[in-house]
Amino acid sequence: MKTTPKTPHVFAVPPRRRSRKPTMVGGVVGYVRVSTREQARTGYSIESQTADITKYAADRGLTLYGIHVDAGKSGELPPHRAPALNAAVSQAIQTGSAMVVRDPARVARQLGRGQQVLDILTRNNCPLISIELGLDSSAPCGSSMWFMCFWTAEQTREATRRNTSGVVRFLHSQGKWTGGSVAYGVSVDGRNRIPNQQELATVRRAQELRKSGASLRSIGQTLLSENHKPRIGAKWHAPMIARIIATETPLEKTK
Repeated sequence: MKTTPKTPHVFAVPPRRRSRKPTMVGGVVGYVRVSTREQARTGYSIESQTADITKYAADRGLTLYGIHVDAGKSGELPPHRAPALNAAVSQAIQTGSAMVVRDPARVARQLGRGQQVLDILTRNNCPLISIELGLDSSAPCGSSMWFMCFWTAEQTREATRRNTSGVVRFLHSQGKWTGGSVAYGVSVDGRNRIPNQQELATVRRAQELRKSGASLRSIGQTLLSENHKPRIGAKWHAPMIARIIATETPLEKTK
């Protein structure tokens, strides 16, 4: 598997005018992408995508010039922020090869990014091929089919994001833990957020001291002397004290 060297930003270079001659290629350049979440999914690992591309080239007697990998990169990033994509497109143009991917989502999950990649490859007579769907941008209506795939991926992503956001808000309103950090004064029992009485006592004491005019530093010292310990670390720091004092009604957040 070829490593990806630093490549000039190919998407900043004006593409050549498209030739009217039919596209003929004798080689391919592979592109592999996995996001952090997808690395654990069966069938979408770097190894499996690499194997599919290698087999595709071997079965057709095509020269495989290289496989470029964007590991942990979102399909919504602009092309210039995906170094392996930039390198794969550059090598395909330089060698007059097709760029091959496992499926359309490897190229992009955002219409603008996908269209930009498709446009520069098409204008340089380099087909974009999806092994899984059998798409070839040089075939009749091939570019249109790729466009529809990118549009569908973007719409699906947006719908999933809206649904997920709504579910998270609802669960949070029901006192459920939805992941991430837990506010001081609250504990997690399974998926339920429950009051942490010991921490709530610390919050109330800190608020009392602040109302009496004590500084954040002196509040931290007093809390330690009274055995009110921070959740993390051995001593209280001023920003930590300010945060828990700003926690007006921790109990209400769990209701």
